[in-house]
Amino acid sequence: MLKLSLLTVLIKGFLIFLVVRLPCESCQNAFENIQEFLQNRQLPGRFLPSTGLKLSKQLVFTKMGCLDICLRTAECGSFDVALTKPRNGTIKPPWICVINRRVNPQDTTPKLGAQGQANGWMHFNATSQELQEVSCCDAFINDKCAAWQSF
Repeated sequence: MLKLSLLTVLIKGFLIFLVVRLPCESCQNAFENIQEFLQNRQLPGRFLPSTGLKLSKQLVFTKMGCLDICLRTAECGSFDVALTKPRNGTIKPPWICVINRRVNPQDTTPKLGAQGQANGWMHFNATSQELQEVSCCDAFINDKCAAWQSF
């Protein structure tokens, strides 16, 4: 009887380990971490204002602040950031953040303007949905899988 209960405990423990372990590995294989994802999606320049894709323009304290706005905006198809020019005696956030609307797959994607590149703009071609997938996966790996790696 003792052998049977011990075997049952071992089998249940192994199954729990597999259930928790497998999503970690599939998540690691499915997505890059968020830093690599953003580096791969970064392009110099920005969409021209005349393209009509701009959803919002705001000042933020960090580039991550702009990423956060895109992440929380369901219609976000990409975002552009640039450093603001310092002005005497004013304290304001150092980054300009432009959230762009998603481009319809049937439409041609607008080109990035060369003037934006010359002015230090960076374009991140990442939708809010892609950012959610990568950030959830990244958080899942960091929070859940780290403990299991040493198992």
